[in-house]
Amino acid sequence: MSHIEQLLKHVRVLSQDIGSRSVCEPDKLEAAALYIEGELDFAGLHVLRQKYEVRGTKTANLVARSPNWTGEGPVLLLGAHYDTVRGTPGADDNASAVGVLIETARKVVEEAPGRSGNLLFVAFSTEEPPCFNTRLMGSRIFAERIKGSEIELRGALVLEMVGYFSNQPGSQDIPEGLEFLGFPDVGNFIALAGDRQSADLAEWTHSIFEESDAGIPALKLVDLGLHPALSNLLRLSDNASFWDAGIPALMVTDTAFLRNHNYHKETDTAGTLDYEAMGKLVKALAYTLVRKNSAYW
Repeated sequence: MSHIEQLLKHVRVLSQDIGSRSVCEPDKLEAAALYIEGELDFAGLHVLRQKYEVRGTKTANLVARSPNWTGEGPVLLLGAHYDTVRGTPGADDNASAVGVLIETARKVVEEAPGRSGNLLFVAFSTEEPPCFNTRLMGSRIFAERIKGSEIELRGALVLEMVGYFSNQPGSQDIPEGLEFLGFPDVGNFIALAGDRQSADLAEWTHSIFEESDAGIPALKLVDLGLHPALSNLLRLSDNASFWDAGIPALMVTDTAFLRNHNYHKETDTAGTLDYEAMGKLVKALAYTLVRKNSAYW
């Protein structure tokens, strides 16, 4: 299968065959974990479970290392959460990101098996309520544990809703008071959003995206802490767990509810997504992950 066909398969399995996969539905959350493990293993990666419990429910972050991992020197992470809001199929939130995570890993292994360097591919559990913004978020547990390890995590690219695109004028919402962001009113781009400590990572990633010629527009957005509304908006995913641990990170996103009005609804289904655009994002990300020999690194 092509990467685009694989992306469609991943989203359908997660959002249709499994469906709602909240920590409140442990069997379905585990089914999603088993599927992701199998796909990353098939792509040529060895997956380890970082286990933890949420109110008696066992779950895990799924951590895969690049084939030629040495653990020495700076590490770059690509991550996405695999749980959903209970009762929603979660095609864009966040099966789209999990699919892109898997296919980017596959593309890196296929096209640059000896040049991938020290990369981590991580699927986080428990990003959504009731764990959101608590110490029980999977990404928060991961960030705290890796900060106490010998691994030098230099940066994290966190995928959060990456499948909804539109070329229609007015398809991109701009929050009142944040017109200065420079968002176009057409929702056909990917946003690369970071905080002040992530400014260099944002600059590097944006430049590599453009160099990749993948054909997907990317908008760089760095929060300098001057606008509370913007700061709050950009803390709504796993990237904030890394920021709070002092690790540079970017939220890579289709801008979620600012574009996709199926956000956290039963209408967030596989048929609403743009798999060709997601395939372009896979190309840009894979190119980025094997370009760690540039100035930032």
